[in-house]
Amino acid sequence: MFGEPFALLKVIRVWQEPIGNVSDGDARAEDYPGQKDFLAVFTRINGDVLLDEVVWCVEFTATAVDE
Repeated sequence: MFGEPFALLKVIRVWQEPIGNVSDGDARAEDYPGQKDFLAVFTRINGDVLLDEVVWCVEFTATAVDE
């Protein structure tokens, strides 16, 4: 249905925090130039949210299936 698996994900940690707590460094780690850019895309995907709205965060690593 979805095709062949191409990666394995290892969850490192899961936590909650207000979306407004995302820093420029956090945004850059997600490949955005900064917090404002990250929040603009987040809002486009999820609709308007308050900066104190709590969201789930997941840190993970990916490994190719063939490794």
